[in-house]
Amino acid sequence: GVPKIITKVNRTDLLKVIDCTNLGSVITPRRLVADNIIRFVRAMENSQASNVEALYRLVDNRVETLLFHVTYDSKAVRIPLMDIKLKSGLLIAFIVRKGKLIFPGGRDLIMPDDRVAVVTTQENISDIDDILLGD
Repeated sequence: GVPKIITKVNRTDLLKVIDCTNLGSVITPRRLVADNIIRFVRAMENSQASNVEALYRLVDNRVETLLFHVTYDSKAVRIPLMDIKLKSGLLIAFIVRKGKLIFPGGRDLIMPDDRVAVVTTQENISDIDDILLGD
């Protein structure tokens, strides 16, 4: 027989039903993402001071997640995200400001001293300003 069953659940409202069964381990993509974000934030706290504070490669190295420390002279600061022209293949996943995790929307701003996580398929990104589309 099968020694262990792992069940993937996309709809978290079904977890109440699944908890009543004997399905072993249950995973949800939402929880996996949350766990990775928490791990990422913890790694950020332990990193050395540099512009790229952490780098993770995913999907056979085709996707990178970078964590940047934003400096005061960045071209991306104090502009609503909806007004920033980004290169294609990028996602600003989250911002950490004064220890608080922000999942940004279009009206949010990147501020000096923020930590910004960027998920990208682009290469050669080593600074937060590298995500900006050139004028």
